[in-house]
Amino acid sequence: MKTTFIALVVSLLIFHSPRVQSEDAEVEVLHKWPQRFYGEVSIEIEETVEDGWQVVLTFGKPVERLAVWNVRVDSVSDDKTVYVLKNQSWNPILEAGRLFKIHFFGYKKFGQLTPSVSAEFSRLGEGSGF
Repeated sequence: MKTTFIALVVSLLIFHSPRVQSEDAEVEVLHKWPQRFYGEVSIEIEETVEDGWQVVLTFGKPVERLAVWNVRVDSVSDDKTVYVLKNQSWNPILEAGRLFKIHFFGYKKFGQLTPSVSAEFSRLGEGSGF
């Protein structure tokens, strides 16, 4: 009886814990200047995102500062190559069929080459469908 109860508790924890599902995200640098660059992240939303989302931007070289709109910078790695962006309190839901875009300015040292950049989009929470 005790073993059955423990198995039930473990299965409930596994199936009801917050889930994360990743999706494809494309990122493109559209403009370059000596001290900054302008980029765009595009995500094709196939199924509605209901419980929030995040985008992780990973740069090939340090980015001194990142300016973004309609998202919040949740964390930055110590070496300034990874920026974790999350939804604002007013935009956790993204409807299916939508092309979702995030625009950003990356600031770099004067004359430094524009770093490579990749992006990973993740659904957060129970509605992730994972």
